[in-house]
Amino acid sequence: METLCLSHLIEEEMPLFPGTEQPSVKRIFSVEKDHFAETRLSFSSHTGTHMDAPAHMIPGGKTLDHYNPGSFTGAGVLVDATAFGGKEIPLDIMMQKEEEIRKSDYLLIHTSWDRLWGRPGYFENYPVLSPKTALWLASLPLKGIGLDAPSFDPVKGPQRIHHILLGKGFLLVENLAGLDRLRGRRFSFSAFPLLYQKSDGAPVYAAAVFSPSS
Repeated sequence: METLCLSHLIEEEMPLFPGTEQPSVKRIFSVEKDHFAETRLSFSSHTGTHMDAPAHMIPGGKTLDHYNPGSFTGAGVLVDATAFGGKEIPLDIMMQKEEEIRKSDYLLIHTSWDRLWGRPGYFENYPVLSPKTALWLASLPLKGIGLDAPSFDPVKGPQRIHHILLGKGFLLVENLAGLDRLRGRRFSFSAFPLLYQKSDGAPVYAAAVFSPSS
């Protein structure tokens, strides 16, 4: 089996959604001086590759610490949406893989927007689901949806897609990386969030596992 990391590295100089505080990664003890190493970490719950819980936007919504660990892993399916930069992703793209999506736990949407990570334009004109597409997906028994773009909604404007999907209890993973390596493969997907109390969201180590022959 082969395992792929699908997360961006958390570091002090990294792209952040407009308004998010810069993370701090500070070495407070070192092996050379203190005979052990320890690092102080400070960052928003929605830093880098992260997972949104319903509580992120839904009043009284479920927090990540109330999900069973099995909610964060399962069979994955990849949908190619690389042709929709600056546009809404239409329903017919999903319908082409309806059978596979219905058999999966996690839908990953490959937009190829991660190619702009750390460059001007990453937070501009990225593709998002159309409301019609989001409503159809919300009717399916998925655990969650992930994509390699900054958000499920534009930076400015109503967060309609978030509300549709989070309102159904979906887990949403944003800022994935390297989804192109999953093209044409059958894989399992995992994204385990940092466990803390009343978590509206958390950074995740996202990964995919597949057979090299798949």
